[in-house]
Amino acid sequence: TWGFLNTEASAMLAFKNFSCLFAVLLILVPWSYAQTEIFGVLTSDVMTIGQSGTYRFQINKFGTAAVPTGSRIEITFPADYVVSSLPTTPSCNGADGTRVASSANTQLICSFSGSKLTITDAFSDGSKTYNDDSAIVTVGLIRNPLSTKPTANFGLSIINTGFLLSVQSEFTFTAEKGVLSALTLTPSMSKTGEVGALSVSLTPTNQISAGGQVSIKFPSDKANGGISGTGTDVVCTNASGTSLSCTYDNAQSVLVVSGLFPSASTSSVSFSLSPFQNPYSTASITDYTVTTLSNNYGIDELKGTVKVSQPNALSSLLFKGNSQTVGVGESFQATLTVITTNPLYSGNLVAFTLPSVFRIRASPSVAALGSSLTSVTLGTPVVSGQTIRISLTGSTGFPLRGGINITLLISTIIAPPSTQTATGFAVMTTRADQSVIDSVVGGSFTAVAGRLTEAPTISFNPTRINSNSIFTINFKPNNTLLTTSGVRITFPDEMTVPTVSQVLCQSSVTYRCTTSGKSVTVSNLFGSNFISGTQFTVNLDIGLVTPPTTQTLPVTIATLYDVTVGDIVDSDTSGRITATVGGLNANAISIVPSNLSTGASTRYSFTFVLANPLLAGGSITVTLPNDVTIPN
Repeated sequence: TWGFLNTEASAMLAFKNFSCLFAVLLILVPWSYAQTEIFGVLTSDVMTIGQSGTYRFQINKFGTAAVPTGSRIEITFPADYVVSSLPTTPSCNGADGTRVASSANTQLICSFSGSKLTITDAFSDGSKTYNDDSAIVTVGLIRNPLSTKPTANFGLSIINTGFLLSVQSEFTFTAEKGVLSALTLTPSMSKTGEVGALSVSLTPTNQISAGGQVSIKFPSDKANGGISGTGTDVVCTNASGTSLSCTYDNAQSVLVVSGLFPSASTSSVSFSLSPFQNPYSTASITDYTVTTLSNNYGIDELKGTVKVSQPNALSSLLFKGNSQTVGVGESFQATLTVITTNPLYSGNLVAFTLPSVFRIRASPSVAALGSSLTSVTLGTPVVSGQTIRISLTGSTGFPLRGGINITLLISTIIAPPSTQTATGFAVMTTRADQSVIDSVVGGSFTAVAGRLTEAPTISFNPTRINSNSIFTINFKPNNTLLTTSGVRITFPDEMTVPTVSQVLCQSSVTYRCTTSGKSVTVSNLFGSNFISGTQFTVNLDIGLVTPPTTQTLPVTIATLYDVTVGDIVDSDTSGRITATVGGLNANAISIVPSNLSTGASTRYSFTFVLANPLLAGGSITVTLPNDVTIPN
């Protein structure tokens, strides 16, 4: 019937029929066959370069169009991956809308062909409509690239019966640096703050390409060591002494060394750099980051430690009392002076340890003297045993340059209990963690002896000159004594002191006497620790002989803190000895005049026996009766 229409009508009718047919065809083509925009997100459970891990591809889909059943996923790995290292039979699993929506980690069929991974049954469940917004596929094990350089783009496609459903190739993968197998950093100088060289030895874990480099990120805080100065004169040499190219970025504190890897290698390398300034303390400084580089991308990295074994020296240590003399056991103010070597930063401390013979008040105070610490705030002194620590803080004036004079006024300290010279004052500047910056041990301090509470009294019997007498000494100590303490009595040179050692001073006492020269030391006198105020009596019956004259002579009495050391606590020279005259034997005296006539001028002869020796320079005095006239 259509054939009888005219040509124009036939043409129009044919067009109408074609249009209808075309419309029907558009309706019958499933909407899901239209290209769908997707994008991928790639992560791995192992991000380190050269290590193998499970890759997780999250495929996110825009729009509501479903993925047809039987579609496959194709993932093309970039050239950053070595094809030979890709697994021929990878382990693939799906979840979140892939294959079975309600079952995670469902095994999938997948294989590599060159660098292309094909997952054939990702959408194989005919009873399911795959219109979820995302699907997750895990693939393992994949070896990461050998550099931290971001890879080229991955290719990602979903394909069904030859039709490309979606394409996306704009995601990459960036591996993380590996860890150096070994790293040592060794300063050439042993003391804090000294300038020398730093030796670096390292062993790569991953291969470094030819022309690879090593970078060292030094601590940003100069107190922790680093390149001395601005780095314009840095010199680097390898283990054989050959110069290496090295550049230093002073703003970033980064040194890059070239020439260590003329060919690709995983071998250990060593080099040194100078000038390197040691950290200002003996703390272990772990802020040195060493990285191997290939084509300017990190390969292996490790934080190294620099530790200096010895603090530098403080100098000119002086410890003295703030007054001219300090007696034993007295409370006094002391000044401590040192000169620093290394700089000090806010938060650093000055710590000084007094010898054990000193006592420190529970809450001492410390003040700064002089101009070097005018901008510094001193913290509250912290006492630990014999050590006092004071923090130095401030918002201005730091760091304090090396070589400054630090003088501290310390209140209140109790002087040593005897006149024995105290030595071994230890002074340190430290960080807050008590690692040492500078230190010194030295100085000395000697307290002067105290005096007895009262003047001693000395009696003896018999009192005649040149008599073997028993002496009794009464004295009252003024300062603390111990059971090991004693007393030393020094007699005048005119007396005779026998040589004895650890004998009973008298048969009825327990204390013992030992002599040396003209001194008698009495031990075992104090049965318990003694505090001043008690009267003591010492009886000496050891063969002491009184002076040969009636001249009044001094006796020195000193209490000793430790009789084995002989250090004096209290001393008194006010004791006195005055012996009485001896007597001639009246029966042995003969007086014979040459002329017995009264009123006659005559010569007298005197004959007598001395009871005591007459010393050289001595004299004999004869007093005649009043009725005997002595001519002028």
